[in-house]
Amino acid sequence: MVQVFRAEWEKIFGNRFMAMFLIWIYPVGTVTMLALTALVALLSVEMRESIRLAPPTWMDQALLTWTIVNSEIGRLFVVALAAQVFAAEYHHSMWKNLLPRRPRLHLFLNKFLTMGVIVLFAFISMSVIAGIGSGIVVWLAGGTYGPVPTAELLREFLPVVGNELLVAFLAALFATCYAALACVITHSMVMATLAALLITIGEQTIPIILLWIGSLANAPELGRLWLWFPGYNLGNLASWGRDGQGYVPLFLQGINVEAPSALTSLVVIIVWLAFLIGVSTWYFRRQDIMN
Repeated sequence: MVQVFRAEWEKIFGNRFMAMFLIWIYPVGTVTMLALTALVALLSVEMRESIRLAPPTWMDQALLTWTIVNSEIGRLFVVALAAQVFAAEYHHSMWKNLLPRRPRLHLFLNKFLTMGVIVLFAFISMSVIAGIGSGIVVWLAGGTYGPVPTAELLREFLPVVGNELLVAFLAALFATCYAALACVITHSMVMATLAALLITIGEQTIPIILLWIGSLANAPELGRLWLWFPGYNLGNLASWGRDGQGYVPLFLQGINVEAPSALTSLVVIIVWLAFLIGVSTWYFRRQDIMN
């Protein structure tokens, strides 16, 4: 399994165009933004003064990156990457060469694992660069970059970061599931990318649809169904880690809905992932892709 993982890893990063625009875009984009900020700080007295008066903390800067990558926009890049990864063998007619050498199930499930690890690698790199780079900007402005990382502070901070890592990994798996399912059905890189993007964006319109149907049927409690969808539970899990409380959408606050616990959201997410991976794997195993 290690050899299969390494082969998939090398194949993905061997495609330099894909790696640059769908993986390295996170750390490289962070470096670019920090370099521009540092340049403005060196040229602008007002900018340096504002940084000295209200310097950011390394904790805020490190967590800010996870807010970006765990957003819908950040997930779109993951969907595009996953579609490229799963469609490559179809596009280049490589399955007939790979399947006689390895079990079909191993090759297919390895793509999910590799995608999750690669996305975390890119996101962690982005977070570390943001934390260190922001300190350089504050130093150039003559400010103080704190607080001092004491043991007590780290005990409070690390669980929050760990939760963000978990949410990012699960979100990457969902994006991969959408792309994988679209790919095994369409066999097309372009169609798989478009279909996965539409599924990801379309999921965010479900609350609007539920609200509309509920208003027509005079049944606002239909909005509670949103609590069982992956998008809500990812947001709820992230909210528990960041704020210590669950997330209740505005359109549900009028009907006394309580946010489920973090454990409940995690169970719902795992069930959804098992279902999506199971369906795509079942469909893949039924296909005749040797001819």
